[in-house]
Amino acid sequence: ENKLIGSIPTEVGLLDELTFFAGYLNSFSGPVPSQLGSLTSLTYLGLHGNLFTSSIPSEIGFLTGLVQLLLGDNGLTGSLPPEVGQLTGLVFLALYSNSFSGPVPSQLGNLTSLTYLGLQGNLFTSSIPSSLCSLTAVTELHLNTNQFNGSLPSCIGALPLVILWAPLCGLEGTLPTSLGSMTTLTKLSLAGNKLSGPLPSELGALVLLHTINMGDNKLTGSLPSSFGCLSSLVELSMGSNKFNGH
Repeated sequence: ENKLIGSIPTEVGLLDELTFFAGYLNSFSGPVPSQLGSLTSLTYLGLHGNLFTSSIPSEIGFLTGLVQLLLGDNGLTGSLPPEVGQLTGLVFLALYSNSFSGPVPSQLGNLTSLTYLGLQGNLFTSSIPSSLCSLTAVTELHLNTNQFNGSLPSCIGALPLVILWAPLCGLEGTLPTSLGSMTTLTKLSLAGNKLSGPLPSELGALVLLHTINMGDNKLTGSLPSSFGCLSSLVELSMGSNKFNGH
């Protein structure tokens, strides 16, 4: 957290005993050096809040001991290399606020130790891969501000999520009733999408919810009476839809 500038020297790849590399909140620029893939003892790589450009090198997949990978808030582009799926010890993966594009690789479903996945603020396209439903430890999933299409995978209801944040990301279709199985959920936002159809009554089972935002969609029908069971609710936003009834 200084004002360091320039690129990271390729010689960093010679530090093969390094376990912790924190270069965040500086002004490093240029590509993320592929030589980082030689640092196979790393457990933490934090390069967020810099000016890195270009794509993530595929050599990142050699860092199989990584527990935390933070590359958010840079200028990274291109597709996410499928080799990220080889980092099966990852607990925290933050790729937010870049310009990644193309589909989210299905290989992310291999990261079964992951508790936090931050993909927000990118240019990801295609549908949300159902392989993300294999992330059986994930408690926070941030997908907002992307360019996805298709519906929310119904299998997502099996995840132990506390936060599901996916506004403004291009989702369409109806809401899966399986959302009602996510009984650990406290924050849910699917606002600003193209969702249609009714609100599932099963959402009334989410008694820990204190924030729910479904505004600015194409939802129809009426507010389910089961919402009266949401005793922890503090914020309810449903504006700019096509609801009817009383």
